[in-house]
Amino acid sequence: IKIMKYSIIVPIYISKENESILNEYVIPCLDSIIEYTDLNNCEVILILNQYTDNSLEKLKKYVSEYDFKMFCSKRGLGFPSAVNTGIKLSKGEYIILLNDDCILLPQITNDWISQLVLPLETDPEMGITGIHELFSDATQDNFIVGYCMMIKKDVIKQIGLFDEIFNPGRGEDTDFCARAKKSGWKIKAVGPAHTITSNLHVGYFPIYHKGEATFDFIPDNLEGHNRNTNILIEKYKS
Repeated sequence: IKIMKYSIIVPIYISKENESILNEYVIPCLDSIIEYTDLNNCEVILILNQYTDNSLEKLKKYVSEYDFKMFCSKRGLGFPSAVNTGIKLSKGEYIILLNDDCILLPQITNDWISQLVLPLETDPEMGITGIHELFSDATQDNFIVGYCMMIKKDVIKQIGLFDEIFNPGRGEDTDFCARAKKSGWKIKAVGPAHTITSNLHVGYFPIYHKGEATFDFIPDNLEGHNRNTNILIEKYKS
C-alpha cells in the first residue's frame, strides 16, 4: 500500500457564470501542482463543488493521466463542506488546502511543501501553517487564511472538521484556527510577512493567488460575509 504523507485538497467551484475561471485559474493551478510537486508520496483530491459538463470533461484528464482523486457534486456544497469532503477522503499525514485560484510559481520541486511542513515537523505543538496570517476582531486572535494552509492530521482528529455553519464560506478558517489554539496547538505563517496589492496576493512564498475569483460569483456574497462575522462574534465574545 502506498503511504501518503501529503493530501492536497483543491475545492473547485464552477458555474455557468464563472466558467472562464476553468482555463484562467483552475487548469493552471492543477498544472502547476504537477510541475512543482513530487507526487510520489502525495495525493491530489479535487472536490468539484458545482461544475459544468464542459469543466468536468476537461478535469477528467487529471484523474486518468495523473491519478488525481475527484469527488463531484452538481450542487454547490460551500467551501467548508467541500474541504471536509476532501479531508474525509484523504490518507495523508498532512492536509494541504489550496484554492482553485492559486498558481504555484517556478521553484525547486516541492519547495512550497517543504516551507509549509518544516515548522510542523520541528515543533510537536505546531498544528497549522500557511502563508498569510491575519488578525480577527471577532476572535481577538490571529488566524491562517485558508487559501493555502497545511494542517497536521492530528489537529483534525482532536478538534474535528471545519464548521459547516459557515457555508458557503468566510470565517471557517478563523474559527478552525481559534479552536486549534484553544486545544493547545500553535499556528504559523511561513516566510516574511505577506502583502496584498489590490487583490493580488504576493509574497516571498512561490505562489500567486488571485483572491475572490470564485466568491465574486456567489449570490448574496456580502450578506453571507456579514452573517458569518456575526456567528464568530457571538461564538467568541468574552
